[in-house]
Amino acid sequence: MEKLIHQVWWKALGVLLLIYVFTAGMLIPLKPGILTVTPGAGRTGTSVTLQIEGYNTHFKTAGDSMRCWLKLEEDKVIVAQQVVSQEEHLATATFLIPDYLPASDKACAMSIIVDNAVDGAIVRPSAIIITQDSIDPDMGRQVWKDASIDDLHRYDGMTFPFRNILYESIRNTYYHVSLWLAMMIIFIAAMVFSVRYLRNMYAPYDYWAKALTQVGLLLGILGLVTGAI
Repeated sequence: MEKLIHQVWWKALGVLLLIYVFTAGMLIPLKPGILTVTPGAGRTGTSVTLQIEGYNTHFKTAGDSMRCWLKLEEDKVIVAQQVVSQEEHLATATFLIPDYLPASDKACAMSIIVDNAVDGAIVRPSAIIITQDSIDPDMGRQVWKDASIDDLHRYDGMTFPFRNILYESIRNTYYHVSLWLAMMIIFIAAMVFSVRYLRNMYAPYDYWAKALTQVGLLLGILGLVTGAI
């Protein structure tokens, strides 16, 4: 332990890791995602035009590669009749909702999937609630033909995952998780030196256990702060 304390390589490595963590944690962008979809409700047998607000998206640049679906179940989807890119972060998609839903519920939540050659495929779960006037699952299964979503594009690049509600605060997991992982490792080391001190009564073991415990408590506090944020 004393030899390790006086060595320089691990200190330099620690500095380099900190530089990387702060640089990557702050500069790596979030993956494109969907912030809002309005309106949030519709009815069967009608045409609904949804306004899609994106985040870090490039709808305008994507041009004709824009595609959009409403997804009810694994194989029950509706493709948009028209997708219009108004701005880089704003697009509209028009859907014709069938007269019946293949479900016995009065209202069903549908996810929206947007795909283009620049942003790849992005999803907003439970984006719109569709209410059916008449419930007839058998009729709904006839009008909802099984369909699959094929040839989705992939976003190339290093990004943070996009998660609804979290948005930019998801960056905290870059620090929060690593802080508590380091805290656990340091507390384990403190426990080992505590046991060794109780067995041998060798004073340096007690000093190292105390120092490790103090550092572990600091990391634990920082982990609580970043988690709360």
